[in-house]
Amino acid sequence: VNFKNLGKSVFSRQMILFFVAITVYVAAEIGIGAWLVEFLQKVKLQSVSQSTLYLALFFGTITIGRFIGSFFVSRIGYLKSLLYAGLAAVICVGIGIFASAELAILLPLSGFFYSIIFSTMTAAVSDLHQENQGTILGLLFTFAGLGGMLGPWLVGLLSDWFGMQLGFSVVLAFLILMNVALGFL
Repeated sequence: VNFKNLGKSVFSRQMILFFVAITVYVAAEIGIGAWLVEFLQKVKLQSVSQSTLYLALFFGTITIGRFIGSFFVSRIGYLKSLLYAGLAAVICVGIGIFASAELAILLPLSGFFYSIIFSTMTAAVSDLHQENQGTILGLLFTFAGLGGMLGPWLVGLLSDWFGMQLGFSVVLAFLILMNVALGFL
């Protein structure tokens, strides 16, 4: 490992933006995965069966989106794909949180757009760094893990302090922050 080159790569403006983007992306994804059912039951007044169906649909759309999205990413390009998917996720999540209960279906459907982000971000970072690629990807995944730890915790903490509606809205804030980082990239 060439530590001088590694340091230049890891602390570059580009990589810091990727670290921020992946941290808040995973925070948003795991935040939804951990709190969607509770949000739908408490705020949107859905039944247990409907809210758990929506959670399954969220992960189902992630699975379908990973397959379908792979055909578009190579044609559009990594950064444009990330930005388009990120913006679509913001729209779906924003409407799903703040609109009527009927439009809460957009929360699980946002999984289609979520699906494109993690793998595309990993591919973009891999293309940027041929040298020390394993180490750089290891750091990227470390930041992803940090997001997975912080996301659900912040949703729960803010829900305790300000109510479920506002607490769950931090997922939207994570997605907006991710899009800001992607916009700078």
